[in-house]
Amino acid sequence: MNGFNRVMIIASLVAGCFILTIGKAFAQLLIGQNFAGSVQAQSGFIPPDTEGSIGPNSYAELVNGTFAVFSRTGSSLMSESLDQFWTNAGVTPSNYAYDPRIIYDKSSGRWFASSLDNPGKSNSFLVAYSKTSDPTQGWVGYAIPSFGSGTTNWADFDTLGVNSNGVYLGANYFPITGNNYYTGFVAIPKAPFIAGLNPSFTQFLQVNPNNTGYSVQPSLDLNGSFSAENLLSDYNTPAGVLQTSVITLGNPGTLTSSPTGVTTTSYAFPPKAQQPGGVNSLDAGDNRFSSSVQAFVNPITGKQELWGVQTVLDNGVPALHWVRIDVATNSIVQDGLINDPNGVMNYFYGSIAVSNAGVVIGFNGSSSNQFISSYAAGGLFNAFGNVTFGNPILLKSGSGVYSQLVNNVNRWGDYSATTVDPLNPNSFWTIQELPSSNNSWSTQITQLLIPQSSPNVPEPNTFVFLLSGMTGMSGLLLRKMKKA
Repeated sequence: MNGFNRVMIIASLVAGCFILTIGKAFAQLLIGQNFAGSVQAQSGFIPPDTEGSIGPNSYAELVNGTFAVFSRTGSSLMSESLDQFWTNAGVTPSNYAYDPRIIYDKSSGRWFASSLDNPGKSNSFLVAYSKTSDPTQGWVGYAIPSFGSGTTNWADFDTLGVNSNGVYLGANYFPITGNNYYTGFVAIPKAPFIAGLNPSFTQFLQVNPNNTGYSVQPSLDLNGSFSAENLLSDYNTPAGVLQTSVITLGNPGTLTSSPTGVTTTSYAFPPKAQQPGGVNSLDAGDNRFSSSVQAFVNPITGKQELWGVQTVLDNGVPALHWVRIDVATNSIVQDGLINDPNGVMNYFYGSIAVSNAGVVIGFNGSSSNQFISSYAAGGLFNAFGNVTFGNPILLKSGSGVYSQLVNNVNRWGDYSATTVDPLNPNSFWTIQELPSSNNSWSTQITQLLIPQSSPNVPEPNTFVFLLSGMTGMSGLLLRKMKKA
C-alpha cells in the first residue's frame, strides 16, 4: 500500500468517526432527586394509573384514590383522597373519581387536572385549574356531562391535552345499552377558563372511532407553540397505521381526522410481562398511547412534531416503540425501539417528554430474574434533528413480586408520566409504579438530568470544523508526500 492510499484511508476513517458519532447522539442520563410517592394503602385502588408532573416549586401526583404534593427534594407537602381533591375544587363526584391526569402548563403558570366520575350514577368529565402555580393553594373545578342528555354510553380512559389556546379532554365511550362504541372530546378555551369565568366549551360527541381511533391522546404543547390541538391514536398498529386528528377552537370548533392515517412499523400487541418466581405475569397493556403525547418544535429543523411511545411485541416480550411525526406532512420522520435484543428484559408502560435539551422516556422493566423496576432512557438531538436513545438505566428496583388479580388479570399501569422541568430544559421528572415487599404497589418519583454538554455529540459547528480540519490535514500530508 503506497503512502497516498494510507493517507486517504486515515482521513476517511477519521471523518467517518465524526459522522458516526453524530449519528449516535444519546444522553448519558444522571439521576437527581429520587424519592417515594404514594402507596396502595393510601389509595385503595388497583391499578393506580400513575400520573404526576413537576412544577416550579413542587411535584404534584394524581393517582387513583390520591392527590399528593411533594417538595422538589421529596418532603410531603400535602396528601388527600382524589375525591376530596375534587370536592375541595368545588365539584363533588357523584360516586367516585378515577382515571386521573395532571400537568403543569408553563405557558400559563397553572396546573390542569382531569378525571372521570364513576358511571354507576352520573358519568362526567371532571376538569380543574389551579388558582396559582402552587398546587397546594386551591383549585377550581367543573363537571361536564360526558355524553350529553339522553345518555346511552359511559366514558372511560379520559385523556388530557393543553396548548396555547385551550384545554382538551378525550375519552372512549362504551354502551350502557346497545352496541354503539364512540370516542368523544371536549375543547375549553384556556384564557377565560383560568380567568375564573364559567367555561364555555365545545363537545364532539358520538365520534366514529373508525375516523379517530380509540384511546385518543390530545397533545401537550407546554411551550405554547401550537394554535391548533393535535391528537394521536395507535388506531391499528398491527396493520402499521397510526391516526392523527386536529381540534381547532372556534364558534363552532372543528374536529378533523387524517383521511390516510400515518404509516408506521407494524407491531403486534405486547404479551404479558414476566417477573421472578413463576408467579402471575403482568398485564402490560396494549398498543395504545396510554401516556401523554408531546407537541414540540424541533430545535434543529424548526418543524412541528408529535412525539409518543407505545408498548409493542418485540422478540417475544414487551418493548417500547417511540415515534416522531412531522405535523405538516403527517408522516413518521423517525421511530425506534427501547428493547432487549435478547428477549430477556420486558419494557412497558412508557411515557415521553421532549425539550430543546433532548428526549427522555420513563418506563417499567422486569424479567424472570428482575422485579418490576423503574427505568429511563435518554437521547440528544444531533446536527440533523434526529435522536438515538442510549441504553436503559435503572432508577429504582422493585422490592418483590406482585400478584393481585382482578377478573383473573394481574393489573398494572395503566400509564406513567414523564415531564420536563419548567425551570430547566435539561431536567426531566418521571413517576413510575413499583411493587413493594408486601405485595402492593407504590410509586417512585425520579429526576433525570441531561448534562449541559455531552462528549458523545460535538456541537454542529465543531463537527464542521473537525471535518474540514481533517480534509485540510489530509491535503497537507498529500502535498508533503508529493514533495518527497
